[in-house]
Amino acid sequence: MQVAPLTNIPAREIIVHTSEHQRALLRISKGSFMDDFNRKVENASARVGKTVSDATERLEKEIPEFIKYLNDEVVPAVREHSTKALRVASHKLSEFADYMEQSERVRKP
Repeated sequence: MQVAPLTNIPAREIIVHTSEHQRALLRISKGSFMDDFNRKVENASARVGKTVSDATERLEKEIPEFIKYLNDEVVPAVREHSTKALRVASHKLSEFADYMEQSERVRKP
C-alpha cells in the first residue's frame, strides 16, 4: 500500500513511505543512541569519582601537615600576641583606675 505524499513537490514530502529495512535501521540507531548516552554518563561519573578520590587522597596527606603548622606556628603566635594584648590592656586599666582616683580627690574638697 503506497502512502500519498502530503506535499505536491516530491523532494519535500513531510511523511515519506519507509521500508521495513529503514524502520529496522531506525530501531537499531535509537538503541545505539541510548547505549552511547549511557556510556557517556558512565564515563562522566567515573571522571567525577576519580576527581573526588584524588582530592580526598590529597586532603588526607595534607591535613596532618596543616595541623602541625597550626600547632607549631599559629598557636604560639596567637598566644604571644594575646599575652601582649592582655598586658597592654592591664596597663591601660591601671592608668584609668589612677585617673578615676585622682578625679575623685579633685571633686572632694
